[in-house]
This record gives sequence, C-alpha cells and structure tokens, in this order.
Amino acid sequence: MSSMLITANEADISAVFLEKVAENGGPAVECSFRARPGFNVGEVAFQLGGGGHPPASGCTIQGTIEEVAPRVVELLKQARRKGLATSQPAS
Repeated sequence: MSSMLITANEADISAVFLEKVAENGGPAVECSFRARPGFNVGEVAFQLGGGGHPPASGCTIQGTIEEVAPRVVELLKQARRKGLATSQPAS
C-alpha cells in the first residue's frame, strides 16, 4: 500500500500505519514508509527502532495509533524538510 502512495505526484514521503496487538498483548502500530529519491525514511525508521533503506523502511512501535502517529509524522516532516534542504541549489 505504501508503495502505491508514493506514486502520487504530490507525495515526497508516504506512510501507512497498521494497528495491531503486540506480542505482549498491548497495542502496537506497524509503520511502513516510502520516499522519493533525495528523501531518507530509513533514518526515521532507525530512530524509531526499525530499519530499512533510504527509500523504503519501517518499524513497529508499542502504543495506540493516537499516541504513535503524531510522533512519527513529526519525524517524517523533519525528514522531508531535510531532503528539501539538501536538494536546493546552493546560493
């Protein structure tokens, strides 16, 4: 699903959140990220305890989607800003 989201012309980074039950019986959110060239979602996944590569990565985070999504979205926004900053020509 996240691979399809990155095909949108407006999307530099896409994310899919899937709520699930963790092994300990508590809530968890499985996150899957995709990015266009020049944007690094691998760093985001690593910060959240997951892994992957710059264009495709993911993680699973303990908590509800209401707890997890705002934190993840903020990190993805930072990754997008960083990608935009590095892709701009020097002045």
